[in-house]
Parts: sequence; structure tokens; C-alpha cells
Amino acid sequence: MRKILKRIKPIKSTESQKMMEEYIHYYESLPIVKKTILYESREGQSLTDSPYAIFKYLLEKDKEKKYHHIWTVQKSDELNLIINRYKDIENVTFVERNSNEYLQALASAEYLINNSTFQSFFIKKEEQIYINTWHGTPLKKMGFDMPDNPFNARNVVRNFFISDYLLSPNNHTTNMYQKSYRLNDTYTGEILEYGYPRIDTMLQDNQAYLHSLFTIFNIDFDKDKPVILYAPTWKGKNIHSPSNAVHQIHAEMSYLRKHHGENYNILIKVHPYLYKEARDYTPLKPYLIRDVIDTNELLSITDILITDYSSIFFDFLVTDKPIFFYAWDDDMYVNERGRYFSLEELPGPISATIVELSNQIKNVESYTEKFQENYQRMKEKFVTHDDGKATERYVNCIFNSINSEKKKNSKTNLLIYPGGMTNNGITSSFINLVNNLDYSRYNVICFIGFTNRKEQIENIEKITEKATLLFRYGTPAYTKSERKLDSYLQDYGKTGIVKKNYPQQAYIREMKRLIGHITIDIAIDFSGYSIYPAKLILAFSDSKKVCFIHSDIVADKNRTVDGKKPHEKSLTNLFTVYNDFDVLLSVSKITNDINREKLKNLVNQDKFKYSVNTLNPEKVLSEKSPKKTLNDEMKIEIINQQANVIEMAEVYEAVPINQSKRILSHIEANSEVEVIAKATYLDEVYYKVRLENIYRGWIAGISIKIKPDTIVSTEKVDYFALLNTSARCYLYSRPYNIDGCYTISTAGFLRNLYVNIDEIVTTSSGRKYFHVSAFNEDLGWLNYNNARLSKRLNGRYPTIVTSLLRKITMLTNRFKYRNKKQLIENRLLFEAECEGFARLDLPDNDKIVCFEDSRLSRPLETNLDLESTNQLVKLLKVADFQGKKVYKIQTTYLETAWVESHYVEEIELSDKELLVFKEESLEAKVLLKEGTGIYSSKVATVFSDNVKKTDSYATEKKIFRTDGKELLQLQDNISQGTLSLVDSRQAIFDEINGTFNSEGMYVPYPRKEDKIFNFVTVGRLSPEKQHQLLIKAFAEFYKQNEQSHLYIVGSGAIKDDLQRLVSELQIQKAVTFTGQLSNPYPLMKRCNCFVLTSAYEGQPMVLLESLTLGLPIISTDIPACRYVLQDGAYGLLTKTNDVEGIKNEMIRLYENKDSLNFKKFDYQAYNEQAIEDFYKNIMK
Repeated sequence: MRKILKRIKPIKSTESQKMMEEYIHYYESLPIVKKTILYESREGQSLTDSPYAIFKYLLEKDKEKKYHHIWTVQKSDELNLIINRYKDIENVTFVERNSNEYLQALASAEYLINNSTFQSFFIKKEEQIYINTWHGTPLKKMGFDMPDNPFNARNVVRNFFISDYLLSPNNHTTNMYQKSYRLNDTYTGEILEYGYPRIDTMLQDNQAYLHSLFTIFNIDFDKDKPVILYAPTWKGKNIHSPSNAVHQIHAEMSYLRKHHGENYNILIKVHPYLYKEARDYTPLKPYLIRDVIDTNELLSITDILITDYSSIFFDFLVTDKPIFFYAWDDDMYVNERGRYFSLEELPGPISATIVELSNQIKNVESYTEKFQENYQRMKEKFVTHDDGKATERYVNCIFNSINSEKKKNSKTNLLIYPGGMTNNGITSSFINLVNNLDYSRYNVICFIGFTNRKEQIENIEKITEKATLLFRYGTPAYTKSERKLDSYLQDYGKTGIVKKNYPQQAYIREMKRLIGHITIDIAIDFSGYSIYPAKLILAFSDSKKVCFIHSDIVADKNRTVDGKKPHEKSLTNLFTVYNDFDVLLSVSKITNDINREKLKNLVNQDKFKYSVNTLNPEKVLSEKSPKKTLNDEMKIEIINQQANVIEMAEVYEAVPINQSKRILSHIEANSEVEVIAKATYLDEVYYKVRLENIYRGWIAGISIKIKPDTIVSTEKVDYFALLNTSARCYLYSRPYNIDGCYTISTAGFLRNLYVNIDEIVTTSSGRKYFHVSAFNEDLGWLNYNNARLSKRLNGRYPTIVTSLLRKITMLTNRFKYRNKKQLIENRLLFEAECEGFARLDLPDNDKIVCFEDSRLSRPLETNLDLESTNQLVKLLKVADFQGKKVYKIQTTYLETAWVESHYVEEIELSDKELLVFKEESLEAKVLLKEGTGIYSSKVATVFSDNVKKTDSYATEKKIFRTDGKELLQLQDNISQGTLSLVDSRQAIFDEINGTFNSEGMYVPYPRKEDKIFNFVTVGRLSPEKQHQLLIKAFAEFYKQNEQSHLYIVGSGAIKDDLQRLVSELQIQKAVTFTGQLSNPYPLMKRCNCFVLTSAYEGQPMVLLESLTLGLPIISTDIPACRYVLQDGAYGLLTKTNDVEGIKNEMIRLYENKDSLNFKKFDYQAYNEQAIEDFYKNIMK
């Protein structure tokens, strides 16, 4: 019945799908129109930059009008004034962006020229010639060099990759294409390095034309004065409020005008993203260069350029005129984006304030002479090709085929889809494989899906730079009928109607959209768990198509978790296309035999092959771990708040940490300042401030008081929205930071719940908040970004229809998430931070009813490893729970839980009382800047906020403070030692015997001198790994051998359940959950035995890694592990795969640790064979 309904149910299209469907219609039906050129500059907002330079050149040289020129535009009154220059030229046409005419031109023009990117729906035809000019030599880091999510580069790298020509003014920009965007040898187009067409316009006479535009736009300009142009770049995330940025620009340029206006025209050219706000600010209009005026033409009449990080300064080098860098926000910007060059390399002086800049301009001649060497060095590096004839060279090459050389590719092109890139064995195996490939033989494209989680980003960063990264994103290139078939395929696989009408053309078209027309020789679905990537891999009809199988795949399909089979549907559907692959590649011989047997009635047996996963021996054996300071680096947060100066404040050029304090000025007490950034380092806080819209510098946090925000606008609404909250989201009693606001509760548990929104406010900080309710209960205020508003449920249809749709949606949503009502009723209310200490009074049964953050509706009984009736704990938070006061506590072993207040007796520590929580082993070396060394054998986490340099403590241990306050050392030669303080800002922490997990928590390594027998397991915390068997077996072992410890490395869905089991078995002291470790191997190496207790595996890489480390191994006796351990030659296999079987092998290994001899594993020979087997199985 569901299949029938699926076939007859009408399919609706979103706005982006309608656009795609319209474009596909023209793409499929329209032929290429020869000699037609479509130009697009900055998404159609102007006729500028290199496309404009090429257009002007061709228009002038093409006397016979052989070419038809089409410009993409977003119409505006200002742009119309530019368009009018060409309205009477018959071979020049203008089409509005995203109109039908635009889609037709995009689908039919022979030449496409863009200085940025075409939208994600664009599919380049093979006959089209796409020229991407880009828009500047990069000073700011670009592409995958940026400290950001690589997925953010998706559309730029796609546009570069599918282009036929990339224009480059210099070798640095060429490297940007090849390295920063990793086009490498995979790129099939040409990178032409002939200079910049847009710089040609600077070397032309534009004065009369520009003066006429200044008159039209009422720009205040004196033809007899030289020109100072201020052109700041876009700051991206660094700007919360564009209006405040505009006010600062106006105030600071007014300051310059006051001091230099008699001698100079002072003009302002803002970035296009800021232009609308600047244009609407009346005081700025007389000096604001309109967005439609070409920047390079403007530079031709500029005498002094002031900029920050804008790439136009590279262009300006051809003029030999002075450049000043006003870098007032450099500390924020570098923290956010990064640069390719240091400030010391720049061809002009840098200033931190407008006063400093003004003084530099007064001495322009001396500064010009001072920076002459830098200037000439940069000219030689960046503008050697710019002689005014760059456009001519490009036109001759591209349009006239002069000196054009298409490079030949002799390598095999391999495309591989890795899966979700989360922390699991598949991801590790994929990274090992692509990093082991021979890049002299293969061009490798890693075809990656949506990524936004930290672990995904970190894993992508582990991929070798030799591989090209392309991404799956955007609206798929399907027609409405194809979309319906695709939906059926996702739900039911290649069966029924889809088997007869498989939409292969849709998938071919989609891959052309995403990767262009490159020939793929081998296409691999490495993920192997879903039909979604499989259908796209199978779109390469002429390629060899491979699907990896990482496990006993039928067992995985039938695996049950919490009463459900998570992989049943996806794998059942994937099995329906198995026969369409050329090779089904299992990751071990035994797994291949199992899969061939179980799927013999479904799949052609000849397709089954195997290739074992490769290792990364260098990483496994390396002791390297990134150096880390004892405290995090200085954190800079971009904010936008008002504050009062409460005492005269010194103003510093930079945050005065780790450097001399250069005082710029002072700000008087009672002044009102605008705070634009907050820097935190240890206990010190500094604020970056503006005074009367002029940037002043950094001042100490103790000198100012932040004012509450105010509400600047309120809008009554009737919205229906889906929440996308996370664990770090909170509900507030009023919009955040408004006077009287307090935290009501967390909001992460409300994710995916539909709620009603009745009011939206904007605060003085520029942030928006909305008021929400659900289940007829007022929930509070949330950040505006934590909701998704569906047009379908908010105004697209008449009121009656919208109301009905909301009711249906709400009923479905409320039923699906009916447990959330109970969670709302049981949520913690009025949650607040709490500092202090307490003793716990135990009830008679020695158990305390407590609650975990993630299960507030289910009280847990646990003893929390409390050792005495006056157990000391740290208080973290206080809240109201079901009308009762509760505290979040932290125990000696760093466990946390919520307990009711009647168990808690708050206490105060004396100034000299030291409360030490969980002593941790560490062989650490602290290197001081002076070169001296301090060594310790113990580290303790110290919770005391009253430690002073003169305090004394009765202890014989050295103690380093590691809680982000100070680094403390106690003399150990006397029991009543004198405390000495070492400034941790002067220290670097060498992770000799410890590491940090993905959450930033310190994890000490096992110590041989402690004479503890250490077991370790590594893997995802999920049911099939059977950690509960290991924990129970270890608990039994521990009863007999208390000098033992179990390390559980990894993270996953059942972590809470496992920790609860450890508490129930009362073995908290002997079990460490390390969390996710980026490099677990040093910890593994220091253990005595590796244990794997999986129910099934494909090829257990962690066993191979343990063998590489030389670790003794205990494993459950399952086919894949038996195969790796060669029936016990390399390690112990359990006699029975249960608690008793695992415990017995633990005892056997412990009692015979010196007499058991296992075969030595040759990891080098293994890896060489593994990669050769892979080549053999994938070659066509």
C-alpha cells in the first residue's frame, strides 16, 4: 500500500527545485550559440573587475561585431546609469539574474566569464568555455588554508574545477588555485598566468569618465586636489552590526578629513557586502564611491591608498604610489581568517588607530622612502606581468587559440566517496588508503558530503594535500519526474517502477553538475552502507565501479539496537544495486567468503573480491603529539555591547599578554564606550573598544562595566517553526543580556520540536531572539538562529490552509516526540553557575538519588564512588528541578551528577586549605622561556581560588596547577614547602606522558613504575563492540587483581550506559573513559594488553594497529579476528564469546605474561601487500 501511495502522491517543488527544473529544461533543449559571451561580475551587481576589462577590450577590437555580449545584472537605479552607456549597442544585452532569460543564456552561451562563482544549479556543457578570472591576489588565506570548515569552500572549488581557464596575475595566485583549493594535477583546464585584465584599466586614462560619474552621484570632489582612497575589505564574521561598522568608517574618515581635507580628496570605497548599509547612511554619501564604479578605474586616479587586507593593494603596486595599512582589527581578523604574509612584509606602514594613521600621512614622503625595499620586492613578486597588455594576451590565447596548450593527463583518475567522515573505522581506513596511494600513478578526487561537526572537519584535515576535495551539495539536478523516481529508489531500492524506469540520466547530470566533465576511470563507494552515494557512483557508466563492504554485511543489516535495526532499510536498498557494480570489495578474505555465501542468491559471485585495509605505521608508531600550552591560547570573541568606564583606563595597542604594554592613550572615567571584542587569557579579560565611533584600542576588563542590552525593535508575529537547538542552547526569561534576564533551562532536548513563535525582538547588540511556546506552555526566549521557518507553514498559503497544515504537522510532530512533553515538565529550571565546595551527607543506605544531564526525567540510583560520610565535592551549578533545589556536583573522580540540596552541606575553604581532586600521573616537562626546566612526577587538579604566592602547604609532592589559573610548584625537599609561582604564559607543555581528548580534557598515560597491569580497548562505543562484556569481565578480573586498570578509548551513543555500568560494579577507580583521542597509540603502547570484544567485524584495523605496536591481544573468536590473529598465532582468542570467556583469557595472559610467545607482525610487508592488492582489484 505504501508503494502505491508513493506512486500516486503528487510531488511538490521548493523554490530552488523549481529553479533547477527550469534550468534543466533549457540545459537539455537549447543548443550552444556560437560567439556568445555571458559575463557575470559579483553576482550581477556591477559591470566591473576583469570581466569588465575583457568586455571593453573585445567591444573595442571586434569592429565587425562578431560577438554577442550578454551581461548578468541585478537591476538598480545606480547600475542602470552604467547600463545606459551600452543601451544603443546592438550586440550588447543585459539579463536579470535568475530570470528565464538568464537561465537561457547560461545554458546556451559559448563563453562564460565570471570573477566569482556561478550558483550551485549551474551545469557546464562540454561545448561551453568557462573562464574564471577570480577577483584578486590573496593576502587573506583562502580555500582549505583557512582555519574553517572545508565544506565552506564547496562552490568555489567546484567552479574552479569545472572551468576551462583560470586567470592568474602571478605565481602566488597560481599556487592558490593548485594548493589552497587542491586542484593539483586533477584539474583538466589551464591556469593562465599573464597578469590581470582589471589592472589594464588602471593604466588607461579614466579621469574624465570618473569625474562625470562623481557629478552624477553627487560625490564631493575637488579636481585640483590629489585623492586619498580608503578601501577596507569585508570582515565576514567579524561584523555583527554593519551599521556600527559604517559609523566607525564615517567618524574616522571625518577625523582624516579634519586634518588632511584641505590638501586631499578623501574618498571611501567599502566592500560590496557593506555597501547597502553605507549607501543608506546619509552623512557618508558625499564621499562614498558607488558600488557600480569599477575599483581599478578608480585606482587610476588615486594618489594614496589606505586599506587593511584588501587584495587591491597588490593591483595598486603598478602605480608606485604610497600605500598605508590601517589594521585596527588585525588581532581579530588573523584569529578568524589568517594571512599569507606577515605585516612586516607589507609595502607600507601599519597603524593601529586613526590618530597614528593621520600622523603617518603627514610624513608620507619619509614613509615612502622607508618602505621602498618592501614595495619593490612585492612589485617583482606580484605585478611583473602587468604591463597594460594582459587582456590582449588572454584574448589571443582563449578566443584566438594562440599559445594555448591543453595539458595531457597520463594518470588514472580515481573518485572515492568516503562516507560521513565521523570518527569510526571506515573513516580511519579511508584516510589510511588515500594517504598510501601512489600519486605519481593516480589523480584522486575525494567526493565528500555535508560536514559541520568538529570530528568531520578534523578528519578531512587528515587527508593528504595531494588529493582533490569536491563536495556533494546543493539542489540535485533532477526534473520533477526524476525526483519522484529518486524518492522511490531511496525508500524501496531498485525495485518496482524504478527497476523499469531507473533515472540514470538524472544521476549522470547530477555528477556533471558537481564535478564537471572529467573522465573518471575508477569510481569507488568506500562508505558501503547506503544507496544515496551508490547511485551517484554508478552514474559513471564507462568507469570501473567499486563498492566496499566493511563487515559481515547481512549481520550488520540485521543488527538490533534498542529494538530497532538501524541499517536494515539502507542496506536492503543498497543490495538491489549490488549487481550494477563491477567489484564488491570486502576488507578481508574471511569477510569476503561470508558475504559471498550470504548473498549468493542475490549477487553475481564473480563480483566478490577482497583487499585488506592499509595501515599508517608512521602514525601508529610515532610518539609525536602536538605541543600544547598548559592553558588554552588567548580567546578573542567578537561582541557588540555598550559599557561604562568606571575608572580612568589605559588603552593598549594590543592585548598586553606575553608582550610589552604599549599604551596608546587613556579613556576618562564615566565615558561610555562600545565594546567590539573580548579577549580572555587565564583570569585576565580585556575589551576592544570604540569611543564616539572611533576605535581606540584594548582596555582591561576591570576598568569597565558592561551594560545590559536594550530592545531596539519588537515585532508581534504568528510563526510556526522547527527548533534546531543543540546542547549549548538555553531558554531565557527575557532576551539574553536584557536587564532582568536569567537562564530558565537548557534547550538542546527540544531539537526537532515544532513550536509557536509570537514575538521577535532585536537587541542593541544586533542579535535577534524569539519567544516560544509548546504543549500550551510558555518555554521562554531563544536565539533567532535556533529555529527554521518553513514557508509552507508561514504565509505561502491562505490562512485556512496554513492553519490546517500546522495542525497536521503539529499532531504528527507531537506524536513522534511525545516524550519531550515529559522532558519539558522535568527540565532543570533557573540553571545558574555555582562556585564553591560541599560535603555530602549520605543517607542510611549509602546511596544518593542523582540525575544525569541527558536523562533528567529518569532518576538514577548510584553511590558515585563516595568513600566517606563527609565526601568533599565541588559545586558546579544550582537549579530548580520539580520544585526542589538541586546542585550539579563533581566528585573526586571527576564524575558529575545532579543531587538534591538536602544531601549537600556547603563549606568554605580557608585561604591555606588545599582541596586536591583526582591525582593524575604525568611525566611532564615545562620549558620556560629563560631555558630552565622544571620536572615533576605528579600532576594534581587543584580546586582552590585563594592560592597566593606566599601560601605554604604541608605536602611532599610537587604540584602543578592545571585548571587554567596559574602553574604552581611546591618544593619537595621539605615537608612544609614554600610555594613558588611560575607564570604559565611563559611555559610550553610537552605532552610526554599524557594527552588531551577531543573535548580538551587531559588524559594521563599509564606509568610503568606504578606496576599496574593495564588493559586497553579502542573503538566506537556502540552495541556491536560489546563493551559491556569487557567491563563485566574486567570487574571479575579486578576482584582477584586490584593492581589492574582498564582504559576505554572512544566515544559513542552508549557511553552513558557504560559509565553507569562501571558505577554499578563499583570499579570507577579502575576504569578510565578517555573519550575520543586523535592519537591513541602512545596510550595503547604503554598498556599491557589490548582487548577486542566485538560481536562481528569486517577487518578489525585496531587489531592490526595493536600488532604493529607489539601489544599482546585478547579477542573474541569471530571470523574476522580469527583471520587477523591467524587462529591464535598473533594473540589470544576467547574459548567462549561471553564474560566468562573474556575473563579467563585476561587471567591467562596476566599469569603467563612472561611465557606466552606470539608471532611477530611484519607491518611493512603487510602494508605493501595491502596497497598492491587494492591496485590489482580496482584496475580496469
